[in-house]
Amino acid sequence: MMNVMKGLALGLALAVSAPAIADDTQDTVTEKKSDAKRKARAAKSAVTGEKTAGDRVDDAKDSAEGSAAKARKSARKTGRKVKHEAHEATK
Repeated sequence: MMNVMKGLALGLALAVSAPAIADDTQDTVTEKKSDAKRKARAAKSAVTGEKTAGDRVDDAKDSAEGSAAKARKSARKTGRKVKHEAHEATK
């Protein structure tokens, strides 16, 4: 009976945490993708010796996208930490 309860508790914990893990993973992918795009444009401009206005605009967009993803991920992490600390304080 105890093993069944532990199994159910583990299943519930995984079901609750899975969406947050997926969101964190998606935001990490967004961060890495925007960094890769900026690096590719920087390499291209290093080879050609010029950086166009379009490249600057794209860099700004990618930077904003990556920063927003990082902020969302950080906010979720902080929320989880606060919930954990509140739970620990009420034990």
